[in-house]
Amino acid sequence: VEDGATADQSDTEIKTAYENNADTNEFSDAEQTKLSGIEASADVTDATNVNSAGAVMESDISGTPAGSIIDDDTMATASDTTLATSESIKAYAQSLVASSVEYVGGYNASTNSPDLDTSPSGVTKGDMYTVTVAGTFFTQALEVGDVLISEQDSPTLLTDWSVVNKDLDASSIKTSYESNADTNAYTDAEVTKLSLIATSATANDTDVNLKARANHTGTQTTSTISNFDMEVANNSAVTANTAKTSNATHTGDVIGDTALTIDNLKVTNAHLAGSIANTKLSTNPLARANHTGTQTASTISDFDTEVANNSAVTTNTAKVSNVTHTGDVTGSTSLSIASDVVGASELGVTAGTVTASKAVVVDASSKVDVWNVDNLKLNGNAITSENTNGNITLMPNGIGKVGIGTSSPGAKLEVSGTIKSISTGAAHLILNGDTNNSGDTGEVDSIIDLLGDGNPGIYGYRINTENWSGQTALNFQEYLNGSYTSRLFISKDGNVGIGTASPSYTLDVAGNIGYSGVILDYSDKRLKENIEDADLDLCYSTVKNLNLKRYKFIDGILEEKQDRNQLGWIAQEVEEVMPKSIFKREYKYNQVYEDETVPAQELIEWEDNPTDENTKDDIKAWMDSNELEYNSGDTKQDLLDKIPSVKQEAKEERTEQKLVSEDVLEDCHGLSKDQIYATMFGAIQKLQAKVEALEAK
Repeated sequence: VEDGATADQSDTEIKTAYENNADTNEFSDAEQTKLSGIEASADVTDATNVNSAGAVMESDISGTPAGSIIDDDTMATASDTTLATSESIKAYAQSLVASSVEYVGGYNASTNSPDLDTSPSGVTKGDMYTVTVAGTFFTQALEVGDVLISEQDSPTLLTDWSVVNKDLDASSIKTSYESNADTNAYTDAEVTKLSLIATSATANDTDVNLKARANHTGTQTTSTISNFDMEVANNSAVTANTAKTSNATHTGDVIGDTALTIDNLKVTNAHLAGSIANTKLSTNPLARANHTGTQTASTISDFDTEVANNSAVTTNTAKVSNVTHTGDVTGSTSLSIASDVVGASELGVTAGTVTASKAVVVDASSKVDVWNVDNLKLNGNAITSENTNGNITLMPNGIGKVGIGTSSPGAKLEVSGTIKSISTGAAHLILNGDTNNSGDTGEVDSIIDLLGDGNPGIYGYRINTENWSGQTALNFQEYLNGSYTSRLFISKDGNVGIGTASPSYTLDVAGNIGYSGVILDYSDKRLKENIEDADLDLCYSTVKNLNLKRYKFIDGILEEKQDRNQLGWIAQEVEEVMPKSIFKREYKYNQVYEDETVPAQELIEWEDNPTDENTKDDIKAWMDSNELEYNSGDTKQDLLDKIPSVKQEAKEERTEQKLVSEDVLEDCHGLSKDQIYATMFGAIQKLQAKVEALEAK
């Protein structure tokens, strides 16, 4: 007996002490009952026991049991006593989705938008479109409301589509009906023609019967009788008729009891066998055009009066003295004036300085040195300079206009036609604007307008920005129906905008971008550091949390019209998952421009203009201070001639574009889709690894 042992231990104490030993677990009444229910030598892998329990053997699932598991992609053998494999279920579901009809959107049959009959892309079987604008689809005419359903992926023929007509009008029904064989149009003209044919009319009567004059009805004209004139000339009897007989030759007497009346002046000498001396039978002798010979001026009563009135005088070699002509001297023969007839005094040509009374000034060699006129108009002739270094200077006093090829110039210089610049070096068009509306200084207000309906273009452009501080560098605009639209914009910081006048990036495009080449990114290993493998698990979990959305942009964002929703992401949602793929910039849209009238600028006169009283050196010094150019060999008069009458030429009232309103997002969220695409690629790699692991089991 152990120390401390007792003889009065309870059942519970004994049970606890027993079960505290290894391999002495409690064997409950429930477990004993359960064990009693199992047959002797029971086999859990016995097929009979498994089937009785309503279970399926593992061998039945992995193999091909008789009628319990089917692998039928079409589900044609499906029943309520068999199970389908996951592969067959997936294939069957995909076939149902692929064969279903999905409404894609509207179709403009006039412009083939979207492209369905030229080079369709992305069209799959079951895609359905409704016609929104009538037109032609392949060779078939479509009306608004017609429906197109693709019968296969990437359809290229009309037969690859089902065309459902919504409403056939009379014209389309007529066209469809008459396109069949033996269904020609029965026109109104043919109905009328048929109604004019007598009932029981035949087309097989004999030629003899048809040609017999005895069978003819009605009358015929004398021109259809071959020997009518001969019979009349032979005095055969002609039935009396009141109608006139023209140019008939009578060989006998004109008899009858009615007088023969002949109109006056109808019978002349030429119509009679003899001659008649009475000339009053004709007005021919009275016509002056039939007279011969000449007559003297004294026989013309108003000769002197008409000559004095500058009436036309027939060219004569005789001199006309002291005749005042108030009109033009016209004729096909040039007018020659002897050199000693018209002198300098007659033309107002004098030597000296141009004044109000001296229009033309000649030099010592009698050559015209200066010709001062208010208006100069040349028809067909040219202004030339015999001196190779000479200049042709037009000075319209700051307010006049010069027109070449036009009589109504609208600017300081307007040329109707082609301006050609020929140079052994570069040919330049220099525009030197000196003001603009914003108050900046420099060459900023220089604009080239290309007008016309042809194909205008600039083949070269250079802008000098050395001293420039304006807001824009280069803006190509299109003017249409009174409105300007910016097509290409280059800002002073180098940003280029296409379709936008406020580019925020190096290249900012408002609209879709199409290209036929490839976009290359530099990815050379030598340009990178800290290279390590990406966390594919993180990529996989990130992509699962990116919510793909379908949406449309609000009005004013895109140039072109949206015909369907777009797929993409919302930047604010992506920021919660991938904050490094988000950037924020100022974004301007809904820009509205209006034409603004810029008033004409006033003339600013020079101060202390030099005159003929100043010395040549004084004039040069004054020109230097006012930044006016001159040549070293210029005479004093040359220097004075090169001084414009005004410091700043007047600018006419003009119209410019002004931005009147725009919407601005200060922190517009943008996506770096390269980051998203790279993350999606990592997720695909992770998904591929999961698939391979499942297939290996």
